[in-house]
Amino acid sequence: MDLISEGMTNRQIGEAMFLSEKTIKNYITMLFTKLKMSSRTEAAIYATKLKAGGSAVPPLEPGVADGPRRPG
Repeated sequence: MDLISEGMTNRQIGEAMFLSEKTIKNYITMLFTKLKMSSRTEAAIYATKLKAGGSAVPPLEPGVADGPRRPG
């Protein structure tokens, strides 16, 4: 996340970590899926908030925060 927030490309991250660009792409895709994010910008903002010590909670799926629904 730090390297993404610094604006590095997949190729640059791969070179810094001695991994292939494709491996980095796969890792970032999995990371975005787990955090329910869709862009590098969103991930960079999230990482910046974490560094600042703020509350950076990834977005929830619609309806998750509402809790279980009661019948009737």
